[in-house]
Amino acid sequence: SLPNGLDEVTKDYHDRWRQRGSLPPEIAAQVPAGAQPYADLVNLNKWRTLGRGIRAEVDGIPIVGLLDDLIAWPGGSKVSPYDFKSRKSIPPAGYAGKYYQTQVDCYHLLLAANGFQPDGMAYFSFWSPAEIDLHDAGLPKVPVHFDVTVQCLPTSPDEAARLVREAAACLRATDPPPPGPECQQWIYIKGRSVLEAQLAAVTEVVSAKA
Repeated sequence: SLPNGLDEVTKDYHDRWRQRGSLPPEIAAQVPAGAQPYADLVNLNKWRTLGRGIRAEVDGIPIVGLLDDLIAWPGGSKVSPYDFKSRKSIPPAGYAGKYYQTQVDCYHLLLAANGFQPDGMAYFSFWSPAEIDLHDAGLPKVPVHFDVTVQCLPTSPDEAARLVREAAACLRATDPPPPGPECQQWIYIKGRSVLEAQLAAVTEVVSAKA
């Protein structure tokens, strides 16, 4: 798919800057001073690969994650998860925290379990197509420009562990738990059930009159 293709191109772009020992300039300008790319590309490629990833356990329950990248901090001891996302447009402030908090909480847990010292923050870069340059006919590649913005949010390995334990308890339970009040799937199903009941009532009335 196009998003998967863009993800691969974005990783390659970061890896080429990694060979120079720096983050891409548009990213470096939006993160704290001193941020550097994680240098061990062999490990990073393993963590990026479906079927391998970075692994840990919570109370004997295995969890696995696929990292896009890591930001390393001065001194070499602390790291931050760093993820790439493509979107039609630049997201509003707070978007990363609304949709990806659980993801980065799990990354923190996974990194700590594998001997790293997460610094308690995670970073997301959002890549949105901006324009295509006019170019000479016959060129094999088309120059496309992107708007890029970075959002950061704090991470909590304790919250990730809590969710893993809750998920395991749910799967082991005889009966499913009740839906949460903000569960979008439940809101949809409940709303649909109401509409179906109303439609059935109207159909019954029409049939009776007929």
